[in-house]
Amino acid sequence: MDTTLPLEDIDALLRRNWFLDTQDVLELLYLADEPSWRWIVQNQRRYPPVIREIISTEAYIPRPRTKTVLRNMSAAEFDEMRKNEDLAALARKEAAWTQYKAAHNLARPQGDMDEHYRATYERILKKRKTLNNHTIVPVSVQLEIRTMENELESARARIEQSDKHWEFDAKYDFLLNGAL
Repeated sequence: MDTTLPLEDIDALLRRNWFLDTQDVLELLYLADEPSWRWIVQNQRRYPPVIREIISTEAYIPRPRTKTVLRNMSAAEFDEMRKNEDLAALARKEAAWTQYKAAHNLARPQGDMDEHYRATYERILKKRKTLNNHTIVPVSVQLEIRTMENELESARARIEQSDKHWEFDAKYDFLLNGAL
């Protein structure tokens, strides 16, 4: 089903020449049915020179005709369509963020927690080095090492959480500032 405008309306709009650009004129011309189009081409002297130029150019180019099909859509179909559009948009945003992050070599800035993690790790290594010559490790030293390992694990978990927060905030800023 093609949408058309009456010839009188198209003729009046073309004579007024209130168009901002060529595309506006073309969109109006595409709304003419075949007999109206032939009349416009034959009577193009009625219009301003800019409009005549567009009509004479268009007269030699076949005009595309689209077949638009309208149908009723159930709420479930509409919801499914919207969900698919949202998922596609989310995938595009994730891909753009990943590409931007890789291109600019972004990472969470180092902080006190990272330094604490390194210091704890080095303390554990030093303590274990001193125990290499011992065949029997005292229980107090084992507890001390286990405590430091737990502290190290806790610091690692906080660093991972900090990474997640930084990633979320940086991605939000990236998407909010319209970098897409």
